[in-house]
Amino acid sequence: MRLRAYLIGCFALWILLFLRLSILQIINGGEFKKIAERQQKTEIEIPAERGRIFDRNLEPLAVSFECQSCYAHPHLVADPKLTATKLSRAGLGPEGELVRKLRSRSGFVWLKRTVPPEVCRTIEKLSLPGVYLSSDMTRAYPKSIAGNVLGFCGGEMKGLEGIEYAFEGILRGSDGRVVVQRDATGRTCPLPEYPREDPQSGSDIVLTIDSDLQSIAEEELAQGVDRFNARGATCLIIDPTSGEILAMANHPSYNPNRRGSGKPQEWRNRVVTDLFEPGSTLKIVTLASSLDENVFNLDDTIDLDSGRIVVQGVCIEDVEKYDMLTVGQILVHSSNVGAVKIAQDVGKKKLYEYLRAFGFGNPIGVDLPGEANGILAKPDDWSRIRLANIAIGQGISVSTLQLAFAFGAVANRGVLMKPTIVKRVMDFNGNTIREFTPTPVRNVISEKTALQLVQTLDKAVEGGTGRKAKYPGLSIAGKTGTAQKLDEDGKYSRSKFIASFCGFFPAHAPRILITVVVDEPHGLYYYGGDVACSIFKEITTKIVNLMDYRYLSYGNGTDAEETLADRF
Repeated sequence: MRLRAYLIGCFALWILLFLRLSILQIINGGEFKKIAERQQKTEIEIPAERGRIFDRNLEPLAVSFECQSCYAHPHLVADPKLTATKLSRAGLGPEGELVRKLRSRSGFVWLKRTVPPEVCRTIEKLSLPGVYLSSDMTRAYPKSIAGNVLGFCGGEMKGLEGIEYAFEGILRGSDGRVVVQRDATGRTCPLPEYPREDPQSGSDIVLTIDSDLQSIAEEELAQGVDRFNARGATCLIIDPTSGEILAMANHPSYNPNRRGSGKPQEWRNRVVTDLFEPGSTLKIVTLASSLDENVFNLDDTIDLDSGRIVVQGVCIEDVEKYDMLTVGQILVHSSNVGAVKIAQDVGKKKLYEYLRAFGFGNPIGVDLPGEANGILAKPDDWSRIRLANIAIGQGISVSTLQLAFAFGAVANRGVLMKPTIVKRVMDFNGNTIREFTPTPVRNVISEKTALQLVQTLDKAVEGGTGRKAKYPGLSIAGKTGTAQKLDEDGKYSRSKFIASFCGFFPAHAPRILITVVVDEPHGLYYYGGDVACSIFKEITTKIVNLMDYRYLSYGNGTDAEETLADRF
């Protein structure tokens, strides 16, 4: 009887076991198979090699290279606190942050991207359960220059600022994918039976930037800011005939190799993003409008009322007082009173039209993020004092980029060019995919007016307010500016200034245009003619020496009778 009961029980148990196995393997088999595959197989992304960035001479400015990164499977980490302590001591990062990641409910977490080799070796020796190293890609900037132009990449190799951000779609390429099998310890190996999608490298970008000129601009800008105890400064060097940007410098700046370091305000490219009142540099537009509209000729004489004029109860004065000056001399000596009188005869609507034509009040279309519009009110809102202010560069806000290209239009015989920062896009083998050519935007003034302005700006450097920008044997055309900044209460400050200078050379066949803008110089000197001209002179000296060296090294002749200007 007991034996029979025992046999029946065993038989029933086998029946139940068979039913259970049938349910698991037949009814729920597909679902459990999927669960098993999710646990044992995983798809790993193979990062594409990011495209390189070169300067105009194919000097590498940004490259990618293979490195190692550290990741973890938190469910395989036995003691998150102890593991985090060991990893922190190895140099992986703050212990608290590591503990938080190791206690994550996620199946996979990055502990740190781009781990230094010595830290990787220590982690390998520790052999911590659930913690692994994997191949990764990182970004490097060999020359450590042009941080505000190039930008930088984040941990996922995604562009966050500058060129890296603006051309993300071109530089990034397409990531590949591979299915791998994962064992109980979390280690992986490829599965040959599953398809592999190889990554497609990003395209290379060749900039118009000349790394030698960029280094010169950055070095001299930093020294100038220190010498004049300034808050900061910007410098833009362009070829006015093509619109190509040869150098774009900010100070303070940052080293792009120190990804994300420094303050966010140091990351932005202030040449493009920041606005200021230009002061007397804007007088070129006031004078240009009068000449182009035949309101005045260069030799016409204007009574300056001993350097003082009152408009709507506001007194506007000249630093150097003159009784009479010609229209050309008004620009050479930067007479405020003369500029106001010229603007009054031109009229606010015409002056506004020329300001817009020169590129103020709207972005002019550089391929960089954050380009500012500038501030230029419509003429219907101009009072008589507003017209007077704008004539001398107040009541309007511009960027260094806009100011430089406005002068570029004068240097380029009246034609405003589109700013160009990229020369061409290449595949990884060096084949050109796309080429960027010089693009005229519009004719701003007649060629005759432009040549008259160049002649006058040449005199401004030779014997006017731009004297400190002179370089022996080289004709330079340019204009100074000194603008008061607004205080917190909206009134013009007596101690905060913007000092600027725009100049190009050789004056009548320009190849180089340099714009220097210095924010809040302090001390004995704060005028554009002292501060910005001095920095311009130092930059010009180094560029002339560099061009002279290149000229001789290229074997183009050493005739002693050749002038410096002939070598540009």
